[in-house]
Amino acid sequence: MMGEYVGQTISLGGTVIETDPLVIEVEHEYGTDEYRIQNAPNAETGQHLQVFATVHSDNILEVHNATIRDSWERIYLYVISLIGTLWVVTRAFNHWRIDTEAVGVVPRQDGDHDA
Repeated sequence: MMGEYVGQTISLGGTVIETDPLVIEVEHEYGTDEYRIQNAPNAETGQHLQVFATVHSDNILEVHNATIRDSWERIYLYVISLIGTLWVVTRAFNHWRIDTEAVGVVPRQDGDHDA
């Protein structure tokens, strides 16, 4: 799949599926590919590995720089983002209201209440 990129430097991320040798699985719109990683840091199965690497033949990537993330880190990111979004939406509804006459959002004033 990477034949046209041989010799080029790319950035690619995937899930570690094997550790000896290190192999990542990359999902894309056309399916799934596996790449053997050379010069990679120690990683465990299930972790996400983002690499900046040179492409060699036979789906081999020679890593120049890599970042490893555990699977829980992505869940943590989404949970914190959801909490922040809910906080912002709650504050917005507490301080603003929809004005149907002006067709817009206006600041709440004392005495405003939800209908």
